[in-house]
Amino acid sequence: RLPTAVLALLAFSTLAAAAAKSAQVPFYTWLPDAMEGPTPVSALIHAATMVTAGVYLLVRTHPLLELSPAFLQLVAVMGAVTAFYAACCALFQNDLKRVLAYSTMSQLGYMFLAVGVGAYGAAVFHLVTHAFFKALLFLAAGIVIHTAHGEQDMRRLGGLSKDIPFTAFMFGVGGLALAGMFPFAGFFSKEAILHAAHEQTFLFGVGALVAVMTAFYTGRAYFMTFSGPQRVDHPHLPGGPTTLSCLILTVLSIGAGALAGPLSSFFDPTHTVEGFQIHTEINFSGIVVTVLVAASIAAAWAMYGKGQPDKLGRNVTFNNFVRTGFQVDAAYLIWANGFRDLGRLCSNGVDRLFSALLPGLVSSSFWGMGRSLTETQTGQVRHYMVSIMLSVVVLLFYALLVGGGGLI
Repeated sequence: RLPTAVLALLAFSTLAAAAAKSAQVPFYTWLPDAMEGPTPVSALIHAATMVTAGVYLLVRTHPLLELSPAFLQLVAVMGAVTAFYAACCALFQNDLKRVLAYSTMSQLGYMFLAVGVGAYGAAVFHLVTHAFFKALLFLAAGIVIHTAHGEQDMRRLGGLSKDIPFTAFMFGVGGLALAGMFPFAGFFSKEAILHAAHEQTFLFGVGALVAVMTAFYTGRAYFMTFSGPQRVDHPHLPGGPTTLSCLILTVLSIGAGALAGPLSSFFDPTHTVEGFQIHTEINFSGIVVTVLVAASIAAAWAMYGKGQPDKLGRNVTFNNFVRTGFQVDAAYLIWANGFRDLGRLCSNGVDRLFSALLPGLVSSSFWGMGRSLTETQTGQVRHYMVSIMLSVVVLLFYALLVGGGGLI
């Protein structure tokens, strides 16, 4: 059995690796910028593959985390903080894909919260449903951007439901699943997480608040993009094959909530612990959260449903502060630049030190050695004889030591 300190180090290292892989606070700065890639790549990365690997790692290594309740609590708090932080940032984004990127980070926080409260089955369930509706949202966003000739700023979009009504419908389905509205897939997986966290008031409260915030920023993105007056001239309409994959994901975003039972059965043969049982019972708190989510969507419609100016952007200073992630990137940059400048200073100092001293030291050392050898060349035969005799004595002494006296 490994010592406790070693197990703690392994658990902490596993958590740090998973947090960096799944973009949890404070290792998240790469994720919002990753949405700069092509939309199909974003759909793959943000929905089902790379970023969710950290959650999968924690679920597979949960016995290691369970060695200390403090580690599980740390996972849960990290997930709650990440979910809330990312939801705050998503509220103030103007770039459509950036809203979805921050929503990915927030949903990953939900999954970490589920792992932290021991609801491993709920974490995997939300991972699966999230893969469907987030891929749908990114691909639908790609159609929107294609239609708008590359425009991603939601303030310059609007009224696109008249040009691409089917895409508006599919984006709406994905948005309702992301918001956790019944009967869409996201409702069941998010409800399973909140059900698992209901005994911990702080975690449940943060989870419920983030659900309401998610509904609002999702509604804001939808209404700013598809409602109000048309702002896109000569829209480039998508072809049939472009929407086929979205249609498949739309069906899954609606019906994937039924996967709770099969997933529980899938876990049964190898995992008998309680954490892998997925609870989808709808309790009173779940009903309250659902009503608040619906009210949040209604508030988003009231604020943006007719193409009104963005009210969240009135305070430009505060808007920019939150939109840039509370300037965390700038703080990291100051820290990184400080180490870079220190490295340059040390590098230049060492280079100058060696350039100034090393050549002189080497040359003077060899000059001194040469001067010493020169002084031994006196031209006197007796001096040379003494040198020869000393050399013979040294060789004989060496032979005695190495040969064990065999020469005598």
